[in-house]
Amino acid sequence: MVTNRLQLGHDLRHGDPVPYEFAARRSCGVCGHHGRGKVGSNRTRIVFMGHWSRFLVALMLVLTGFATASAPSVAAEDSTPPSAPTNLQVQRLSFTEVTLGWSPSTDDSGWLLYEVEVRGPGYLQSWAALEPTKTFTALPQGVTFTATVVAVDGARNRSASTSVQFTTPIDTTTPTAPTNLALLTHPWVDKSVTK
Repeated sequence: MVTNRLQLGHDLRHGDPVPYEFAARRSCGVCGHHGRGKVGSNRTRIVFMGHWSRFLVALMLVLTGFATASAPSVAAEDSTPPSAPTNLQVQRLSFTEVTLGWSPSTDDSGWLLYEVEVRGPGYLQSWAALEPTKTFTALPQGVTFTATVVAVDGARNRSASTSVQFTTPIDTTTPTAPTNLALLTHPWVDKSVTK
């Protein structure tokens, strides 16, 4: 790696140097001068001339400073969890369905969702909810479940959980017997079978 540093910026007469450094030593492509002076080797063909070079370097420095000044600062990491949901209750319960409700959580980011699960012996349902209510269906009858709710914010901070237990009832009521059974005739039906 070439470590010599060459200050570029001589004009065509090797006048005042431009205040800009280039980490390479090249010979001048115009006059062949080595060291401090104009750069324009066969490989780079770079020529900085007088006032134009000053203008370009100044413009580059201004743009670089502007880009640095306008770069957004990195936001501090959110490590504060939401408040825990409270007052978790069974709002409606049937043989195979349950509707849960709770008081909403709060978070300093203003955005959160709820992870809601219903767990029983050999059984688990887990869903996300944006509102403080959730209905679960297709539950087995006669089983005691534990419902748990956790609030989660956009940085994946989790609140403390809240839980409630419930038991789905067993449907022991037999259906009524069908009545008014009648034979419906059809041209395709073999009437001899019904005699």
